[in-house]
Amino acid sequence: TEADGVLRWAVASCMQSCGWIISGVLRGKIPELWSILLGNTFIVGAMLMYFLILSEFLGHRQRARYWVTMLGLLCLAMAYFSLFKNDVAIRTVLISAYVTVVTLASAHILYRHGNRMPSSRFMFGLYLFSGCFMALRVVYFLVIETAPDQQAFSGSAFKDLSLVIFYLFSVLLPFGFILMCNERYASQSHKIEGKLLEKTRLFDRLSRQVPGAIYQYQYFADGRSCFPFASDGIRKIYEVTPDE
Repeated sequence: TEADGVLRWAVASCMQSCGWIISGVLRGKIPELWSILLGNTFIVGAMLMYFLILSEFLGHRQRARYWVTMLGLLCLAMAYFSLFKNDVAIRTVLISAYVTVVTLASAHILYRHGNRMPSSRFMFGLYLFSGCFMALRVVYFLVIETAPDQQAFSGSAFKDLSLVIFYLFSVLLPFGFILMCNERYASQSHKIEGKLLEKTRLFDRLSRQVPGAIYQYQYFADGRSCFPFASDGIRKIYEVTPDE
């Protein structure tokens, strides 16, 4: 499960990277509409994938159809405010609002899960901070800067800060999820080892009640042989310890 989650998370990260390249590096080199729609759809779609992967990882399955429908409506709205009414502020507000909902929903799932491991607390704090900041971004572009420039890092301090924070958020998310996978793997391995040790102790106690000795003999194709296991009763018969 952890490996599958990491693989899908990597796919989402690649998808988000493509979005940043299209909306940033290729801005002005491809048609503006493609840059806006494809770039932002990839970025926001990756955020949705993160949310669905995290939900499944924590055992809280979501109705993916509902979230995908919301993403489709967002794309239609972006197309409308690009083709028929070019309004950068409204597009920014719509994208920020969707990301706010997704990030705060992710923080809520982490909170409901109640896992006190450091990685879960780290991811909860990361999602909560980013969700609150994106909500602030919605208010800012609705009330204060209602006519922002389309170019990134164009002089608006708040806009530049929000981009930097979102970049950092995108980088830290995979790191946090890998930590969660590692901690879960370590926890499960510890539990399995504990169960195996308990079974070994139980078998050892039972074998002591059996007269004689219980042993395992292993013969290899090249002629070698060994005794992988021998109970403590071997001491009385051959006067050697099981380890010997």
